[in-house]
Amino acid sequence: MSRESDTHHPSPLLLAYVDESYTADRFYLGAVVVDGAAAERVEVGLDAIMRDYGGRFGLAASTEMHGNPLFQGKEAWREVPTRVRINVYERAMEVIGDSGAEVVLRGMNVRRQRERYVDPHAPHEVVLGHLLERVNDYARSAGAHALVLADEVHTHERHRTNFRTFRVGGTPGYRSTRLRQLIDTIHFAPIVAFIDAGQKATTLCPDWAKS
Repeated sequence: MSRESDTHHPSPLLLAYVDESYTADRFYLGAVVVDGAAAERVEVGLDAIMRDYGGRFGLAASTEMHGNPLFQGKEAWREVPTRVRINVYERAMEVIGDSGAEVVLRGMNVRRQRERYVDPHAPHEVVLGHLLERVNDYARSAGAHALVLADEVHTHERHRTNFRTFRVGGTPGYRSTRLRQLIDTIHFAPIVAFIDAGQKATTLCPDWAKS
């Protein structure tokens, strides 16, 4: 084995699953950051919840537990009583909390931004920069790198462009960083369990803001 290979040690790779939630006046992004062990615990835990409700209220064990339909009682969840949906939501959040996953939430008051600035930056650009800074910090503290994944959106190319801009020139604001712990680009895919876990966390943000 060469001396050069002796100096290179593989670092852990984290996965950061990102999703958004918003109202007319507020915009939020959430990330659920997991290693392999935490990912497995989330998968097993969410599957167990749906097995418990399979065959009840029109649900099947294979019903997808998407945050917004569950929270609003829509689609596959339209016949499910509110108390049951609350229980499912609470259990899902407990699974995420007990898994060892790191949940990162960032948001902004869009109305106040519009009132303060003549030509404000797009809320998603601002909040994405803040969120990625925290994910980058967490990965560095864990001695790891992270790959960012998000649900498919029609503006995904703009988000990739923002990510590249952050990597070259730094994120906007006083905590500017070039996100050295985040690798490759933002990968977009249809909702999967962990992106949906991020959606569950961010779906609650507007209600926290009102409380």
